[in-house]
Amino acid sequence: MSEYLLSNDWFDVGARGIWDNLMPQLKPERILEVGSYEGAATCYLVDKLAPERDLEIHCVDSWEGGIEHKAGGSAESDMRSVEERFRHNVSLAVSKAMTRVEVKVHKGLSDQCLSELIGQGKKGYFDFMWSEQLPTGVDLVRCPKPAIDAFINLYIRKLTICPLGLYQLYVQKKSD
Repeated sequence: MSEYLLSNDWFDVGARGIWDNLMPQLKPERILEVGSYEGAATCYLVDKLAPERDLEIHCVDSWEGGIEHKAGGSAESDMRSVEERFRHNVSLAVSKAMTRVEVKVHKGLSDQCLSELIGQGKKGYFDFMWSEQLPTGVDLVRCPKPAIDAFINLYIRKLTICPLGLYQLYVQKKSD
């Protein structure tokens, strides 16, 4: 992933090893990512899965930053550059893909964006979902957790939660 503009290596350190084993088993084609930041996970998914299948990835993020981004400086300009890196990285990944890859960006708070997706008929649509659980002390109203919890509670009988032992939640659809 060295060609991408990333300010940290959290994905390589925290998720890549597990995803390398998980993706060949799940083979998702329609993916929902809540919390996209600079696009490291999105680019990984395109790089890893697009050689074998068409992909549709929906990325939800406000790019407003949380408390951790507002503590010491201009969060607005910092998060603007994060969003610019996301768009650059995802464009690069899609341009290299050998199959059809459609990345749909939903800019906004997760509760609103997820509700809109359900309203657009995306209920039961996604094969795989991922989200980052923010550290203790983050304003839960401004992070994906409440929307993800509500979604999981509503559809728990139709989902399999993948127990991977990380600070992230991985969910696979098991029925419509």
